[in-house]
Amino acid sequence: MNQELSTIKISQPAHRALTNAGIKTLEQLTQYREEELLSLSFKTEEIL
Repeated sequence: MNQELSTIKISQPAHRALTNAGIKTLEQLTQYREEELLSLSFKTEEIL
């Protein structure tokens, strides 16, 4: 099952960071290490 992130209850900033990184499903999300995901949010914050 390839669940869309839009169906999961997460914060709007987290959803925005993942979407900006091209991550749209839970399957795609599992391909990243925690450190990589944390760096995505920081990069997104710098852009905003």
